[in-house]
Amino acid sequence: VDGCVKPVLPLLLSPLTESGGVESASAALLRLLRLLRALPTTALQRVSMAIVGGMIRGLGANGLRWPAAARATSFDALSLLVSRAPASLKVFVPQLQSSYFKGLVDAHPLVRSRAAAAIAGLLPSVPRTEALLANYAIALRAAAALPPDSYPSTYTHILESLRDTLHDLDRRAPDTPSLPLLTPLRSSRADELKTALQETALSPALQGEDMVTVLVCQELLR
Repeated sequence: VDGCVKPVLPLLLSPLTESGGVESASAALLRLLRLLRALPTTALQRVSMAIVGGMIRGLGANGLRWPAAARATSFDALSLLVSRAPASLKVFVPQLQSSYFKGLVDAHPLVRSRAAAAIAGLLPSVPRTEALLANYAIALRAAAALPPDSYPSTYTHILESLRDTLHDLDRRAPDTPSLPLLTPLRSSRADELKTALQETALSPALQGEDMVTVLVCQELLR
């Protein structure tokens, strides 16, 4: 299988990293996702680093030019790779986090929802949670600076993702006597996130369900 896949990868990845037409990038992402779904796990693991590296470069260089559906497809493909080749991709965790959190404040709700799912799938591979907490604080403040017509779903996606992450952190610490006495949640990064949540709670754009989620997150961070 490797001998068949490796020659094809440059054809699929080059439209992502080159400043060509968005149509070619969209088509390449769909083909890449179909390929990843079809590959046996062992074959996928052997090519995963090359694919993730190319996709991250493409997202960084050209992602904002792609249609929302293409950006969403890129997160689907990255999530699939992380789920099937986690050990191979640990070196990319910081870059994946950065890409995913940019997606979490994307202008399009489809992209935000796929980015939130990608963050959830990445959590088991995250060695330290301080960067996660800092990224959520940054995302909440970025949402506050977005145009009013982006509310309320931008806050909804960020807050629901944060709530699920905090619950996941607690589940990963079964010896913790009560919610949420996790060392990372007592760090300076956690303090930054608490402040960002307090600011978010004061936003006039926040709606009822989002306020409930803010309160849950604040309780989890106590």
